[in-house]
Amino acid sequence: MSLQIVALPQPARLMYRDFIACILASLLIGLLGKVSLFLPFTPVPLVLRNSFVLFLALFWGGRKTAVAALFFIAEGIAGLPFFPGSLGFLALIGPVGGYILCYPLVALLIGYLFEKSNNHKMVLKSFLLLILGHSLILFCGSL
Repeated sequence: MSLQIVALPQPARLMYRDFIACILASLLIGLLGKVSLFLPFTPVPLVLRNSFVLFLALFWGGRKTAVAALFFIAEGIAGLPFFPGSLGFLALIGPVGGYILCYPLVALLIGYLFEKSNNHKMVLKSFLLLILGHSLILFCGSL
C-alpha cells in the first residue's frame, strides 16, 4: 500500500489562486473603507475604498476586481464590519448603498476599457479612466 500525492492540474491551481486573491482583495477593500474623512455637509464619508477598487480594475483586470467587489458585498451582508454603522444588509438600502452596489459594475467597465486600449502605458488614459470611474461611483451613489 503506497501513498500517492495527486497534484492539481495547472488550470485548477490558477483558479484556486485567483479565488484566494479575490478573497484577500475583498478583505482589503473592506479594511480600506475604515480609512475615511467625514464631511459636515454629507452623511457619506470620503473613503479610500473607491480609489482602491478603481486601481485594482486598472492593474488587475475588471473581472477579478468585480468578483472581489461582490465578495466584499457578500462579506458585509454576512456581518463583517465593512459597511458604515455595520448594519449588514440595511446599509445597502441606506445612503451608502448606491456607492457600494456600483463597485462591481464600475470595476467591470473601467477594467474593460483599460484592457481594450492598445497602449497600457499611457498615464493620461489611466488618469482619465480613474476620473470616469470616480464620477460613475459618485453618480450611482447619489441615486
